[in-house]
Amino acid sequence: MTPVDYAVKSLKEGSIRFAAEQPENGKNHPRNLFIWRSNLLGSSGKGP
Repeated sequence: MTPVDYAVKSLKEGSIRFAAEQPENGKNHPRNLFIWRSNLLGSSGKGP
């Protein structure tokens, strides 16, 4: 079973859940990257 198949199967069965569903739990630290009106890769590689 591939990791993708395992993840899909487990999510459908409810045996694993997203960390963002319980942010108050100390073990869950959802890491989200929000980029608003920015070009993360393009702007970081440009010079002056």
